[in-house]
Amino acid sequence: MSKRNMLTDLARLSDVSVSTVDRVLKSRARVSASKTRRILSNAWKFGFTQFADVHTHDHLRVAVLIDEST
Repeated sequence: MSKRNMLTDLARLSDVSVSTVDRVLKSRARVSASKTRRILSNAWKFGFTQFADVHTHDHLRVAVLIDEST
């Protein structure tokens, strides 16, 4: 899949423009935290892992899941 097709598909899936996807992936401009999370989540689903230094301009939240059944 070409980079352009991937960006187009990612934009469509994230319900944003291709330029917004590009801004998030390259940290070029401020994008709302909700759109950034949505785009990055969908990018991981596509297997896209080469992010520039992506910032959400919000608090960083980390979730850890622990299986207590063991």
